[in-house]
Amino acid sequence: MQGSVRVGKRDNNSTGIERAGVVDSCNANYSTLEKATGQLNRPQGRSMDDEAQTETTSEEYWDFLGRRGEKGEQLFKKCLLNTGLTGQSMQGIIDGWHGSWKRHACSLTIFAEYWAQQSGTVLQLSTLEQPYLTIANYLTYLKLLESDACIKQTRNSISTIFELMGKPMISIRNKIFEQLMNEHVDRAAKVRKEIRYWKLSQLMQYISKQATLRDENMLNSDQLMKVSLTPIMVYTVLRMAEVQRAELRIENANQGEIVIATMTMKKPRGPVEKTLKAAQYRTV
Repeated sequence: MQGSVRVGKRDNNSTGIERAGVVDSCNANYSTLEKATGQLNRPQGRSMDDEAQTETTSEEYWDFLGRRGEKGEQLFKKCLLNTGLTGQSMQGIIDGWHGSWKRHACSLTIFAEYWAQQSGTVLQLSTLEQPYLTIANYLTYLKLLESDACIKQTRNSISTIFELMGKPMISIRNKIFEQLMNEHVDRAAKVRKEIRYWKLSQLMQYISKQATLRDENMLNSDQLMKVSLTPIMVYTVLRMAEVQRAELRIENANQGEIVIATMTMKKPRGPVEKTLKAAQYRTV
């Protein structure tokens, strides 16, 4: 929240920055640029604003729809237009990010304001031979202004836009880059909590005991509620939303075995197969 307030203050006192913009006045083809940008804003009869409104109404996305992400969106599209990508290709990239696009746009807005303050242009971004120097200076500038989480997101967004512009990875990230990010990564990292492991035999005994007590009407309403909530909690933790979209392989169903083939969407991403076998216990 502090980051949002500070950015707002910079906007209120940056009329010169607003006029400077982020487009190189000598090299930009304004008619082509405006036409392509207009097409991007209305993909298949639906605007980015409409899509965001249907997804969520959280404060983060309200900022994007109101002001926070507009400059970042413009910077992103103009940088990629300079590489020769069509509006349709860029929209495909944006669609592939889903909700992450809004975070990228908000982060790039802060960079767009900083770059304009440095009298930088889109053409200069395209011709940088060592982008990591620009990124390092920008991260140092943000150090006293934004939170660690904001700086991490900004690092990802700036690195991504340079990658999409065709810059080699070695010119984007190096030891200087990593050293500047170490303290922010450490402070923003989630605290690892102790994981409780159950032996399957102990879990089976617990389930069997609870089922017996239920059948004998020996559980009060609170206890029965806890038993009922347990499978709901397991269902949520296992991210069954992904499993529901998976492929069922039932070749060995007669032997009491079903294989669920799906993909993990978080790192490390990749295919996952889960084998379900019929339990030998009636209570289960």
